[in-house]
Amino acid sequence: MATLADALALHRAGKFEEAGALYDRVLQVHPEQPDALHLRGVVHMQRGELREAVRLIGKAIVLRPGDAAFYSNLAAALYRLQMFDQAMQYAQRSIAMDAGSFQSRMVLAQCFEATQQWREAADAYRDALAIDPRNRNLINGRLAALQALESHDEVIEFIDSLSVPLDDGLRISRSQALRELKRFDEALAAMRECQAQKGHDWHVNMLKLMLDRRDPDGALPHGQALLEAKDTLAGQRLGEARARELRAAWPLSVPPFRPNDAEAPERNVICFSLWGDNPKYTYNAVLNAKKVPLVYPGWSARFYVDDTVPTEIVQALVDYGARVISVASDARTHLKLFWRFLATDDPTVERFLCRDCDAVVNHREHAAVEAWLASGRKFHVMRDHPEHAELIMAGMWGGVAGFLPRLSDQAVEYYESHEPKWRWIDQDFLRDRVWPLIKADCLVHDDFYIMGGECRRFPPGSELPENEHVGGYRLRFAAEQEHAAKSN
Repeated sequence: MATLADALALHRAGKFEEAGALYDRVLQVHPEQPDALHLRGVVHMQRGELREAVRLIGKAIVLRPGDAAFYSNLAAALYRLQMFDQAMQYAQRSIAMDAGSFQSRMVLAQCFEATQQWREAADAYRDALAIDPRNRNLINGRLAALQALESHDEVIEFIDSLSVPLDDGLRISRSQALRELKRFDEALAAMRECQAQKGHDWHVNMLKLMLDRRDPDGALPHGQALLEAKDTLAGQRLGEARARELRAAWPLSVPPFRPNDAEAPERNVICFSLWGDNPKYTYNAVLNAKKVPLVYPGWSARFYVDDTVPTEIVQALVDYGARVISVASDARTHLKLFWRFLATDDPTVERFLCRDCDAVVNHREHAAVEAWLASGRKFHVMRDHPEHAELIMAGMWGGVAGFLPRLSDQAVEYYESHEPKWRWIDQDFLRDRVWPLIKADCLVHDDFYIMGGECRRFPPGSELPENEHVGGYRLRFAAEQEHAAKSN
Protein backbone atom coordinates (compact mmCIF):
# COMPACT_ATOMS: atom_id res chain seq x y z
CA MET A 1 0.00 0.00 0.00
CA ALA A 2 1.34 3.41 -0.98
CA THR A 3 2.30 5.69 1.88
CA LEU A 4 2.98 9.39 2.07
CA ALA A 5 6.52 8.60 3.24
CA ASP A 6 7.17 6.48 0.12
CA ALA A 7 5.93 9.27 -2.13
CA LEU A 8 7.99 11.86 -0.29
CA ALA A 9 11.14 9.74 -0.66
CA LEU A 10 10.63 9.57 -4.43
CA HIS A 11 9.86 13.28 -4.50
CA ARG A 12 13.10 14.15 -2.69
CA ALA A 13 14.99 11.93 -5.14
CA GLY A 14 13.68 14.03 -8.02
CA LYS A 15 11.43 11.27 -9.35
CA PHE A 16 8.47 13.56 -9.82
CA GLU A 17 6.33 11.34 -12.02
CA GLU A 18 6.57 8.35 -9.67
CA ALA A 19 6.05 10.57 -6.63
CA GLY A 20 2.99 12.15 -8.20
CA ALA A 21 1.50 8.75 -8.90
CA LEU A 22 1.96 7.71 -5.26
CA TYR A 23 0.49 10.99 -3.98
CA ASP A 24 -2.54 10.30 -6.21
CA ARG A 25 -2.93 6.83 -4.70
CA VAL A 26 -2.79 8.30 -1.20
CA LEU A 27 -5.42 10.87 -2.16
CA GLN A 28 -7.70 8.19 -3.56
CA VAL A 29 -7.89 6.76 -0.06
CA HIS A 30 -7.64 10.07 1.84
CA PRO A 31 -8.87 12.81 -0.54
CA GLU A 32 -8.59 15.52 2.10
CA GLN A 33 -5.13 14.68 3.42
CA PRO A 34 -3.54 18.19 3.46
CA ASP A 35 0.10 17.06 3.20
CA ALA A 36 -0.67 14.87 0.19
CA LEU A 37 -2.62 17.68 -1.48
CA HIS A 38 0.17 20.15 -0.80
CA LEU A 39 2.97 17.89 -2.00
CA ARG A 40 1.00 16.78 -5.06
CA GLY A 41 0.59 20.47 -5.84
CA VAL A 42 4.33 21.01 -5.43
CA VAL A 43 5.00 18.23 -7.96
CA HIS A 44 2.64 19.95 -10.40
CA MET A 45 4.53 23.22 -9.85
CA GLN A 46 7.88 21.52 -10.44
CA ARG A 47 6.51 20.11 -13.69
CA GLY A 48 5.26 23.53 -14.79
CA GLU A 49 1.59 22.64 -14.26
CA LEU A 50 0.99 25.80 -12.29
CA ARG A 51 -2.78 26.17 -12.24
CA GLU A 52 -3.26 22.65 -10.94
CA ALA A 53 -0.59 23.39 -8.35
CA VAL A 54 -2.54 26.46 -7.20
CA ARG A 55 -5.77 24.46 -6.99
CA LEU A 56 -4.32 21.66 -4.87
CA ILE A 57 -2.18 23.80 -2.57
CA GLY A 58 -5.12 26.16 -2.07
CA LYS A 59 -7.27 23.20 -1.03
CA ALA A 60 -4.57 22.12 1.42
CA ILE A 61 -4.59 25.61 2.98
CA VAL A 62 -8.33 25.43 3.53
CA LEU A 63 -7.86 22.14 5.36
CA ARG A 64 -4.82 23.32 7.36
CA PRO A 65 -4.68 27.13 7.40
CA GLY A 66 -1.79 27.38 9.84
CA ASP A 67 1.04 25.83 7.77
CA ALA A 68 3.55 28.44 6.55
CA ALA A 69 5.02 26.10 3.91
CA PHE A 70 1.64 25.82 2.19
CA TYR A 71 1.41 29.60 1.81
CA SER A 72 5.02 29.80 0.66
CA ASN A 73 4.59 27.27 -2.14
CA LEU A 74 1.28 28.78 -3.21
CA ALA A 75 3.04 32.16 -3.44
CA ALA A 76 5.77 30.59 -5.58
CA ALA A 77 3.23 29.10 -8.00
CA LEU A 78 1.30 32.36 -8.24
CA TYR A 79 4.53 34.26 -8.92
CA ARG A 80 5.32 31.96 -11.81
CA LEU A 81 1.81 32.61 -13.15
CA GLN A 82 2.63 36.34 -12.95
CA MET A 83 -0.21 36.82 -10.47
CA PHE A 84 2.00 39.11 -8.45
CA ASP A 85 -0.51 40.74 -6.10
CA GLN A 86 -1.87 37.38 -4.94
CA ALA A 87 1.65 35.96 -4.68
CA MET A 88 2.70 38.84 -2.43
CA GLN A 89 -0.29 38.31 -0.16
CA TYR A 90 0.49 34.64 0.38
CA ALA A 91 4.23 35.26 0.76
CA GLN A 92 3.53 37.86 3.45
CA ARG A 93 1.19 35.46 5.27
CA SER A 94 3.88 32.80 5.17
CA ILE A 95 6.46 35.22 6.57
CA ALA A 96 4.07 36.23 9.35
CA MET A 97 3.97 32.56 10.40
CA ASP A 98 7.65 31.81 9.75
CA ALA A 99 9.99 34.80 9.58
CA GLY A 100 12.81 32.53 8.43
CA SER A 101 11.04 31.31 5.28
CA PHE A 102 13.68 31.96 2.62
CA GLN A 103 11.45 31.07 -0.32
CA SER A 104 8.69 33.42 0.86
CA ARG A 105 11.10 36.33 1.22
CA MET A 106 12.60 35.57 -2.19
CA VAL A 107 9.17 35.43 -3.84
CA LEU A 108 8.10 38.65 -2.13
CA ALA A 109 11.22 40.45 -3.37
CA GLN A 110 10.75 39.12 -6.90
CA CYS A 111 7.12 40.25 -6.93
CA PHE A 112 8.08 43.76 -5.88
CA GLU A 113 10.73 43.77 -8.60
CA ALA A 114 8.31 42.48 -11.24
CA THR A 115 5.86 45.26 -10.39
CA GLN A 116 8.64 47.86 -10.29
CA GLN A 117 8.09 48.71 -6.63
CA TRP A 118 11.78 49.36 -6.31
CA ARG A 119 12.06 50.55 -2.70
CA GLU A 120 9.98 47.63 -1.47
CA ALA A 121 12.04 45.29 -3.67
CA ALA A 122 15.33 46.61 -2.29
CA ASP A 123 14.12 46.15 1.28
CA ALA A 124 12.73 42.68 0.60
CA TYR A 125 15.98 41.53 -1.00
CA ARG A 126 17.84 42.95 2.02
CA ASP A 127 15.66 40.87 4.35
CA ALA A 128 16.24 37.73 2.27
CA LEU A 129 19.99 38.38 2.26
CA ALA A 130 19.92 38.34 6.05
CA ILE A 131 19.07 34.64 5.72
CA ASP A 132 21.49 33.85 2.86
CA PRO A 133 24.04 36.69 2.57
CA ARG A 134 26.10 35.04 -0.19
CA ASN A 135 23.21 34.29 -2.57
CA ARG A 136 24.08 35.91 -5.90
CA ASN A 137 20.48 36.07 -7.11
CA LEU A 138 19.58 38.08 -4.03
CA ILE A 139 22.66 40.29 -4.39
CA ASN A 140 21.83 41.00 -8.02
CA GLY A 141 18.19 41.64 -7.18
CA ARG A 142 18.93 44.20 -4.46
CA LEU A 143 21.55 45.84 -6.64
CA ALA A 144 19.11 46.15 -9.56
CA ALA A 145 16.47 47.69 -7.29
CA LEU A 146 18.89 50.25 -5.88
CA GLN A 147 20.08 51.11 -9.38
CA ALA A 148 16.48 51.56 -10.52
CA LEU A 149 16.01 53.95 -7.60
CA GLU A 150 19.17 55.79 -8.72
CA SER A 151 20.27 55.52 -5.09
CA HIS A 152 23.96 55.64 -5.89
CA ASP A 153 25.21 56.07 -2.34
CA GLU A 154 23.23 53.00 -1.29
CA VAL A 155 24.70 51.01 -4.19
CA ILE A 156 28.23 51.77 -3.00
CA GLU A 157 27.38 51.07 0.64
CA PHE A 158 25.70 47.78 -0.31
CA ILE A 159 28.57 46.52 -2.47
CA ASP A 160 31.14 47.52 0.14
CA SER A 161 29.21 45.58 2.79
CA LEU A 162 29.11 42.27 0.90
CA SER A 163 30.82 39.23 2.37
CA VAL A 164 31.43 37.68 -1.06
CA PRO A 165 34.51 38.45 -3.18
CA LEU A 166 33.78 41.16 -5.72
CA ASP A 167 33.62 40.01 -9.32
CA ASP A 168 33.95 42.31 -12.31
CA GLY A 169 30.19 42.83 -12.51
CA LEU A 170 30.09 44.21 -8.98
CA ARG A 171 33.18 46.34 -9.58
CA ILE A 172 31.56 47.82 -12.67
CA SER A 173 28.32 48.51 -10.77
CA ARG A 174 30.31 50.24 -8.03
CA SER A 175 32.13 52.30 -10.65
CA GLN A 176 28.81 53.26 -12.27
CA ALA A 177 27.52 54.58 -8.96
CA LEU A 178 30.73 56.54 -8.35
CA ARG A 179 30.50 58.00 -11.84
CA GLU A 180 26.90 59.10 -11.26
CA LEU A 181 28.11 60.85 -8.10
CA LYS A 182 30.82 62.55 -10.21
CA ARG A 183 33.57 60.84 -8.24
CA PHE A 184 35.36 60.14 -11.49
CA ASP A 185 38.83 59.26 -10.20
CA GLU A 186 37.40 56.67 -7.81
CA ALA A 187 35.20 55.33 -10.60
CA LEU A 188 38.21 54.90 -12.87
CA ALA A 189 40.15 53.16 -10.11
CA ALA A 190 37.26 50.73 -9.65
CA MET A 191 37.20 49.97 -13.38
CA ARG A 192 40.95 49.33 -13.37
CA GLU A 193 40.46 46.75 -10.63
CA CYS A 194 38.48 44.55 -13.04
CA GLN A 195 40.24 41.27 -13.77
CA ALA A 196 39.09 41.09 -17.39
CA GLN A 197 39.39 44.57 -18.84
CA LYS A 198 37.25 43.80 -21.85
CA GLY A 199 33.71 42.77 -22.66
CA HIS A 200 30.53 44.72 -23.33
CA ASP A 201 29.82 46.10 -19.86
CA TRP A 202 33.44 47.10 -19.27
CA HIS A 203 33.72 48.98 -22.57
CA VAL A 204 30.31 50.66 -22.14
CA ASN A 205 31.21 51.98 -18.73
CA MET A 206 34.72 53.02 -19.73
CA LEU A 207 33.25 54.88 -22.69
CA LYS A 208 30.80 56.79 -20.49
CA LEU A 209 33.36 57.42 -17.77
CA MET A 210 35.93 58.83 -20.16
CA LEU A 211 33.32 61.12 -21.69
CA ASP A 212 32.29 62.31 -18.24
CA ARG A 213 35.98 62.99 -17.52
CA ARG A 214 36.03 65.07 -20.72
CA ASP A 215 38.53 62.70 -22.30
CA PRO A 216 37.07 61.84 -25.73
CA ASP A 217 40.39 60.44 -26.94
CA GLY A 218 40.27 57.96 -24.07
CA ALA A 219 36.61 57.15 -24.78
CA LEU A 220 36.67 56.41 -28.51
CA PRO A 221 38.72 53.17 -28.42
CA HIS A 222 36.02 51.69 -26.19
CA GLY A 223 33.26 52.69 -28.60
CA GLN A 224 35.19 51.20 -31.50
CA ALA A 225 35.70 47.97 -29.54
CA LEU A 226 31.97 47.78 -28.85
CA LEU A 227 31.11 48.19 -32.53
CA GLU A 228 33.60 45.54 -33.60
CA ALA A 229 32.30 43.07 -31.01
CA LYS A 230 28.68 43.69 -32.03
CA ASP A 231 29.56 43.28 -35.69
CA THR A 232 31.16 39.91 -34.97
CA LEU A 233 28.19 38.82 -32.87
CA ALA A 234 25.68 39.87 -35.51
CA GLY A 235 27.51 37.91 -38.19
CA GLN A 236 27.54 34.82 -36.01
CA ARG A 237 23.83 35.04 -35.21
CA LEU A 238 22.55 35.40 -38.75
CA GLY A 239 25.38 33.58 -40.49
CA GLU A 240 27.13 34.72 -43.66
CA ALA A 241 25.56 31.95 -45.74
CA ARG A 242 22.06 33.05 -44.74
CA ALA A 243 22.95 36.69 -45.36
CA ARG A 244 24.20 35.84 -48.86
CA GLU A 245 21.02 33.89 -49.55
CA LEU A 246 18.82 36.81 -48.57
CA ARG A 247 20.89 39.33 -50.52
CA ALA A 248 20.71 37.11 -53.60
CA ALA A 249 16.95 37.73 -53.70
CA TRP A 250 17.37 41.52 -53.82
CA PRO A 251 16.29 43.45 -56.93
CA LEU A 252 19.20 44.10 -59.25
CA SER A 253 18.86 47.88 -59.45
CA VAL A 254 18.09 50.78 -57.14
CA PRO A 255 15.35 53.12 -58.38
CA PRO A 256 16.40 56.76 -58.77
CA PHE A 257 15.18 59.10 -56.07
CA ARG A 258 11.93 60.81 -57.01
CA PRO A 259 10.35 63.38 -54.68
CA ASN A 260 6.82 62.85 -53.48
CA ASP A 261 4.13 64.19 -55.78
CA ALA A 262 0.35 64.14 -56.11
CA GLU A 263 0.38 60.64 -57.60
CA ALA A 264 2.67 59.23 -54.91
CA PRO A 265 2.46 61.43 -51.78
CA GLU A 266 4.18 58.75 -49.68
CA ARG A 267 6.85 57.56 -52.04
CA ASN A 268 9.46 58.74 -49.50
CA VAL A 269 8.46 58.57 -45.84
CA ILE A 270 10.04 59.48 -42.51
CA CYS A 271 8.60 57.12 -39.94
CA PHE A 272 7.98 57.47 -36.21
CA SER A 273 6.43 55.28 -33.50
CA LEU A 274 4.25 57.15 -31.00
CA TRP A 275 2.23 56.00 -28.01
CA GLY A 276 1.21 57.41 -24.66
CA ASP A 277 0.89 61.00 -23.49
CA ASN A 278 4.43 61.84 -22.35
CA PRO A 279 5.08 65.39 -23.63
CA LYS A 280 8.72 64.48 -24.30
CA TYR A 281 7.41 62.43 -27.21
CA THR A 282 4.00 63.89 -28.07
CA TYR A 283 5.04 67.55 -28.32
CA ASN A 284 8.21 66.72 -30.19
CA ALA A 285 6.21 64.47 -32.52
CA VAL A 286 4.12 67.52 -33.42
CA LEU A 287 7.28 69.55 -33.93
CA ASN A 288 8.62 66.83 -36.22
CA ALA A 289 5.39 66.87 -38.22
CA LYS A 290 5.88 70.61 -38.71
CA LYS A 291 9.59 70.40 -39.51
CA VAL A 292 9.66 67.46 -41.93
CA PRO A 293 8.22 69.39 -44.92
CA LEU A 294 10.66 72.23 -44.23
CA VAL A 295 13.80 70.17 -43.62
CA TYR A 296 13.03 67.32 -46.01
CA PRO A 297 11.31 68.60 -49.18
CA GLY A 298 10.12 65.65 -51.23
CA TRP A 299 9.48 63.54 -48.13
CA SER A 300 6.47 63.13 -45.85
CA ALA A 301 6.11 62.28 -42.16
CA ARG A 302 4.34 59.09 -41.13
CA PHE A 303 3.38 58.33 -37.53
CA TYR A 304 2.33 54.90 -36.30
CA VAL A 305 0.15 55.54 -33.23
CA ASP A 306 -2.21 53.67 -30.91
CA ASP A 307 -5.23 54.85 -28.96
CA THR A 308 -3.13 55.97 -25.99
CA VAL A 309 -2.03 59.11 -27.86
CA PRO A 310 -4.20 62.15 -26.97
CA THR A 311 -6.64 63.10 -29.73
CA GLU A 312 -5.38 66.69 -29.81
CA ILE A 313 -1.88 65.42 -30.58
CA VAL A 314 -3.14 63.19 -33.38
CA GLN A 315 -5.10 66.12 -34.82
CA ALA A 316 -2.04 68.38 -34.67
CA LEU A 317 -0.02 65.78 -36.58
CA VAL A 318 -2.69 65.65 -39.27
CA ASP A 319 -2.95 69.45 -39.38
CA TYR A 320 0.74 69.65 -40.23
CA GLY A 321 0.30 67.19 -43.09
CA ALA A 322 1.59 63.99 -41.50
CA ARG A 323 0.04 60.62 -42.26
CA VAL A 324 -1.23 58.92 -39.10
CA ILE A 325 -1.59 55.14 -39.16
CA SER A 326 -3.50 53.57 -36.29
CA VAL A 327 -1.99 50.44 -34.79
CA ALA A 328 -3.76 48.14 -32.34
CA SER A 329 -2.70 48.85 -28.79
CA ASP A 330 -0.35 46.25 -27.36
CA ALA A 331 0.62 45.58 -23.75
CA ARG A 332 4.14 44.70 -24.95
CA THR A 333 5.38 48.27 -24.71
CA HIS A 334 8.79 47.85 -26.28
CA LEU A 335 7.33 46.01 -29.27
CA LYS A 336 5.84 49.37 -30.23
CA LEU A 337 9.33 50.60 -31.06
CA PHE A 338 9.21 48.34 -34.13
CA TRP A 339 6.20 50.07 -35.70
CA ARG A 340 8.34 52.58 -37.56
CA PHE A 341 10.04 49.69 -39.38
CA LEU A 342 6.73 48.66 -41.03
CA ALA A 343 7.29 51.02 -43.95
CA THR A 344 10.04 48.69 -45.19
CA ASP A 345 7.24 46.26 -46.13
CA ASP A 346 4.95 48.87 -47.74
CA PRO A 347 4.79 48.41 -51.55
CA THR A 348 3.84 52.07 -52.03
CA VAL A 349 7.07 53.26 -50.39
CA GLU A 350 10.34 53.62 -52.32
CA ARG A 351 12.53 55.08 -49.58
CA PHE A 352 12.09 55.21 -45.83
CA LEU A 353 13.83 56.85 -42.91
CA CYS A 354 13.29 55.75 -39.29
CA ARG A 355 13.46 58.46 -36.66
CA ASP A 356 12.75 59.03 -32.94
CA CYS A 357 9.83 61.26 -31.92
CA ASP A 358 11.85 63.06 -29.27
CA ALA A 359 14.68 63.95 -31.67
CA VAL A 360 13.61 66.73 -34.03
CA VAL A 361 14.83 66.51 -37.64
CA ASN A 362 17.55 68.99 -38.59
CA HIS A 363 19.73 70.21 -41.45
CA ARG A 364 22.70 68.03 -40.47
CA GLU A 365 20.86 64.76 -40.96
CA HIS A 366 19.25 66.11 -44.15
CA ALA A 367 22.70 66.86 -45.58
CA ALA A 368 23.74 63.30 -44.76
CA VAL A 369 20.59 61.88 -46.38
CA GLU A 370 21.24 63.92 -49.52
CA ALA A 371 24.76 62.47 -49.67
CA TRP A 372 23.29 58.98 -49.28
CA LEU A 373 20.81 59.53 -52.11
CA ALA A 374 23.67 60.63 -54.36
CA SER A 375 25.79 57.61 -53.40
CA GLY A 376 23.59 54.94 -54.96
CA ARG A 377 23.84 52.85 -51.80
CA LYS A 378 20.76 50.94 -50.73
CA PHE A 379 20.89 51.86 -47.04
CA HIS A 380 21.96 54.70 -44.79
CA VAL A 381 23.19 54.70 -41.18
CA MET A 382 24.18 57.66 -39.01
CA ARG A 383 26.09 57.90 -35.74
CA ASP A 384 26.69 61.39 -34.39
CA HIS A 385 27.90 61.04 -30.81
CA PRO A 386 30.65 59.02 -29.11
CA GLU A 387 27.93 57.11 -27.24
CA HIS A 388 26.39 56.02 -30.56
CA ALA A 389 28.44 52.83 -30.36
CA GLU A 390 25.67 50.80 -31.96
CA LEU A 391 25.69 49.24 -35.42
CA ILE A 392 22.32 50.78 -36.30
CA MET A 393 20.77 53.45 -34.13
CA ALA A 394 17.06 52.62 -34.38
CA GLY A 395 16.09 56.24 -35.04
CA MET A 396 18.97 57.12 -37.36
CA TRP A 397 18.80 54.81 -40.36
CA GLY A 398 16.92 54.34 -43.60
CA GLY A 399 16.98 52.63 -46.93
CA VAL A 400 15.35 51.66 -50.18
CA ALA A 401 12.18 49.66 -49.59
CA GLY A 402 11.76 46.21 -51.09
CA PHE A 403 15.21 44.83 -50.29
CA LEU A 404 14.88 43.60 -46.72
CA PRO A 405 12.88 40.49 -45.83
CA ARG A 406 9.53 41.40 -44.29
CA LEU A 407 10.44 42.91 -40.94
CA SER A 408 6.81 42.83 -39.79
CA ASP A 409 6.93 39.03 -39.97
CA GLN A 410 10.07 38.91 -37.84
CA ALA A 411 9.36 41.55 -35.19
CA VAL A 412 6.96 39.62 -32.95
CA GLU A 413 8.96 36.40 -33.23
CA TYR A 414 12.16 38.22 -32.29
CA TYR A 415 10.50 40.06 -29.42
CA GLU A 416 9.00 36.92 -27.91
CA SER A 417 12.25 34.95 -28.11
CA HIS A 418 14.64 37.73 -27.09
CA GLU A 419 15.88 38.70 -23.65
CA PRO A 420 16.01 41.25 -22.23
CA LYS A 421 12.80 42.89 -23.42
CA TRP A 422 14.21 46.33 -22.79
CA ARG A 423 14.00 49.78 -24.32
CA TRP A 424 16.79 48.98 -26.79
CA ILE A 425 15.32 45.75 -28.14
CA ASP A 426 14.67 47.41 -31.51
CA GLN A 427 18.40 48.10 -31.85
CA ASP A 428 19.16 44.51 -30.87
CA PHE A 429 16.79 43.44 -33.65
CA LEU A 430 18.45 45.68 -36.22
CA ARG A 431 21.87 44.42 -35.14
CA ASP A 432 20.91 40.75 -35.44
CA ARG A 433 18.52 40.73 -38.41
CA VAL A 434 19.32 43.79 -40.53
CA TRP A 435 22.96 44.82 -40.10
CA PRO A 436 24.51 41.64 -41.55
CA LEU A 437 22.41 42.18 -44.69
CA ILE A 438 23.05 45.87 -45.25
CA LYS A 439 26.53 46.57 -43.91
CA ALA A 440 28.26 45.97 -47.24
CA ASP A 441 25.83 48.22 -49.13
CA CYS A 442 25.21 51.13 -46.80
CA LEU A 443 26.60 54.61 -46.52
CA VAL A 444 27.53 55.38 -42.91
CA HIS A 445 27.96 58.92 -41.65
CA ASP A 446 30.07 58.84 -38.50
CA ASP A 447 32.66 61.35 -37.30
CA PHE A 448 33.93 59.07 -34.51
CA TYR A 449 34.08 55.42 -35.58
CA ILE A 450 34.74 53.25 -38.61
CA MET A 451 32.15 50.53 -39.07
CA GLY A 452 30.11 49.77 -42.16
CA GLY A 453 30.34 49.51 -45.92
CA GLU A 454 31.36 53.07 -46.77
CA CYS A 455 32.12 55.25 -43.75
CA ARG A 456 32.28 59.03 -44.18
CA ARG A 457 32.30 62.08 -41.98
CA PHE A 458 29.15 64.20 -42.02
CA PRO A 459 29.09 66.70 -44.90
CA PRO A 460 31.04 69.93 -44.35
CA GLY A 461 28.87 72.82 -43.25
CA SER A 462 26.31 70.60 -41.54
CA GLU A 463 27.57 71.24 -38.02
CA LEU A 464 25.02 71.78 -35.24
CA PRO A 465 25.40 74.07 -32.21
CA GLU A 466 27.57 72.77 -29.39
CA ASN A 467 26.02 69.95 -27.36
CA GLU A 468 23.52 69.11 -30.12
CA HIS A 469 23.70 66.10 -32.43
CA VAL A 470 21.57 64.06 -34.79
CA GLY A 471 19.26 61.90 -32.72
CA GLY A 472 19.55 64.21 -29.72
CA TYR A 473 16.56 65.06 -27.56
CA ARG A 474 15.01 68.46 -28.26
CA LEU A 475 14.24 70.32 -25.03
CA ARG A 476 10.63 69.86 -24.06
CA PHE A 477 9.89 73.54 -23.50
CA ALA A 478 10.79 74.39 -27.09
CA ALA A 479 8.47 71.73 -28.43
CA GLU A 480 5.66 72.86 -26.13
CA GLN A 481 5.95 76.38 -27.47
CA GLU A 482 5.67 75.11 -31.04
CA HIS A 483 2.61 73.05 -30.19
CA ALA A 484 0.97 75.83 -28.21
CA ALA A 485 1.36 78.18 -31.16
CA LYS A 486 -0.40 75.71 -33.45
CA SER A 487 -3.26 75.14 -31.00
CA ASN A 488 -4.17 78.83 -30.57
